[in-house]
Amino acid sequence: MIGSFEQAHNEYLDPDRHASMPEVDGIAGHNLTCPACGELAGWHADTVTTDEFVESEAGWACEECGWEQEATPEDEERRIEWNKNLQPVVDACWDAIRNHKSEPNTTTVADHFEYAPEGDFKWDAEEAGDWNVYCCGEKDCPVQWHRIAYACNMGRENGKRWIEIREVDSDGDRDFSASWDEREEGCDTPECWDEVMDYPNSDEHFLGWARYWLDAAETHKDPCDQIIGRWQDKAESWEHFCVSAAADMVRYLNMGK
Repeated sequence: MIGSFEQAHNEYLDPDRHASMPEVDGIAGHNLTCPACGELAGWHADTVTTDEFVESEAGWACEECGWEQEATPEDEERRIEWNKNLQPVVDACWDAIRNHKSEPNTTTVADHFEYAPEGDFKWDAEEAGDWNVYCCGEKDCPVQWHRIAYACNMGRENGKRWIEIREVDSDGDRDFSASWDEREEGCDTPECWDEVMDYPNSDEHFLGWARYWLDAAETHKDPCDQIIGRWQDKAESWEHFCVSAAADMVRYLNMGK
């Protein structure tokens, strides 16, 4: 499946493949210069666009001044044709996600404390790690996608080692997730250690963001505000940016495999 993903992505990046791509205002893809303020207006659609059907409510919108224009049939035809070039990459990304098998975490307690100081100490993480993302799937949740990071606190007290993992949400709230603790009876079992090691999981980080970017490409929604500030080349379409970001996550996921 890795080969399938790399092949699809390399074919998409082939400049000869893009030579015949349709243009709007001289820009490859489907952005439009706003006639009101001159900024680049993006495409918006309320539901999924397929090869056979484009929503009647789709169109252009400028975030700078609020100008809007409904899509013409020509716009829709160009967009469908352009998206066909992305579909092999999207399919390959989903194949890689579905077929990925994570390697077990073999980090031991001794590994974790290898560089800890001698004697008693306490380290509280002032900052959590990188943001992970997940879809809650709750029917009454209007957002669906949520960011979460993990902070690892650890220490030694009276010669007893302990580790605690806390979840940190986008509001800065911290909740207990898992712990391994020699100070408490029954809290230093292999099962407790496995729970601690489940949380700072790089595979889940890349899988979560790959799913997020694919969903953003399809729905044109960015509930975690990840595109703002990163979408530097506005000549690049929303879909191209999101699918490229998903492809990057899959590539990182496959590194070393």
